[in-house]
Amino acid sequence: MSRRKFTVDRYNEIERLLASGRGVREIARALKCSRRTVREVRDRQRSSPDQPKITADPLEDDIPTGGLYGGYLVFQDHANADTLFSVPYAGFKGDYQSIVAIPTAPVIGKLRAPFVKAPQIYDAAPANEVWTLQSPDETPNVLIHFDHQVRHLELQVVDAATGKPLHPVFSNYLERDFIARNGLRPPAGGPFNTDPNNDDVTAFPWDGTRMHDNGNGTPDHRKVVPDGSYKIVVRALKAGGDPTNPAHWETWTSPTIILDRP
Repeated sequence: MSRRKFTVDRYNEIERLLASGRGVREIARALKCSRRTVREVRDRQRSSPDQPKITADPLEDDIPTGGLYGGYLVFQDHANADTLFSVPYAGFKGDYQSIVAIPTAPVIGKLRAPFVKAPQIYDAAPANEVWTLQSPDETPNVLIHFDHQVRHLELQVVDAATGKPLHPVFSNYLERDFIARNGLRPPAGGPFNTDPNNDDVTAFPWDGTRMHDNGNGTPDHRKVVPDGSYKIVVRALKAGGDPTNPAHWETWTSPTIILDRP
C-alpha cells in the first residue's frame, strides 16, 4: 500500500479526525498514512506544510546572556516531501547594543624607535608631554583597545581648558568606518603591541591637523591646528548601532596633548 503525500489538506484531515475523537490507528488506516504522522500532528511535533517548522534547540536554553548560538532552518518542499532546504542562522542572546566596544580609556602613546620595518610598539606618554610633530616619536598617537567591532569612529579635537570643539562643524581629525576588534587585551600601563603576532591596541596618530571641507565637497581638506593644549574626544558607533540614538555611541576623552612646534 502506498503512502499519500503529506499535504495541507491531509494535515487538516488529521486535525479534524483527531478533534472528533478518532484514535491514531483508525485515522492512519482511514487516511492511508503512518501512525507516526498522526501522533506528530496530535502532539504538535508536525505543523501544516504551509507553515515553516522551527524546532528550538534545547541546548540554547543554557546559553548565558551575551552568548552566541546558531543552527539551521530546515524547510520541506510541498511537492516533494523528500526534498529539504536548509538555511544556516546565528544569533546573539540579549541586547546586541549592550556589548561594550571600548572597555578602557584611550591612552596617548609614544612610538618606539626604530620606525621603519620594525614592530610598532608604543609606550604610554608621560603626563604633560610636549609634542613637536617633527618625527614619529614626537607625534602623539591615540591608542584605543577595541573589544568589539565598531561601525563608525570619530576622533574630535577640543580645547583642553574649555572642552569646546575647534570648529562648530569641522573639528574631527579622523573619521573611519568598520573598525576591527583587537586580538589581545592590553597590559595596564603598557607597553602596547609588543606581541609580534597580534595587536592589543589600534593606533591613530595625530599630525596636528583637522578635517575641513573647503566648500567643494572635499572633506579630506586639512587645516593646521595652532600650538596649544588639546584633548581628543573618541566617539564610537557600536556595530549595528543607530547613529541617531545617543545610547548606541561610546564616548571617551583623552588626556591633554600639548603641541609646541619648533
